[in-house]
Amino acid sequence: RCAEWLISIDLKEHANKLSYSGIHGAVITHDKEFNVDVLASALLIPVQRKVLRRHMEQEIAVLKAEVVDGRRLRANPNQGSLKTACQEHLPTDQRHRITV
Repeated sequence: RCAEWLISIDLKEHANKLSYSGIHGAVITHDKEFNVDVLASALLIPVQRKVLRRHMEQEIAVLKAEVVDGRRLRANPNQGSLKTACQEHLPTDQRHRITV
């Protein structure tokens, strides 16, 4: 999924470098120490590529915000949250009982 995310943010040429880096979705979204420098290093993007790194920094922030807000990745923008999806399959009187 991380490679798909890189492709979705116009970093297709770097997606294959992620496979053996040890970086996965949980690291990106939940590790407080993870930042653009860690990702850029794993993708072999030099420090001089400031515009690219700024783009990556913004996209990491968007991804983390989406996780915090409980939304799905941009790859599935029309799906909504897991809580909403689960509630849709319940009778109306039981929808308020679900907690995620």
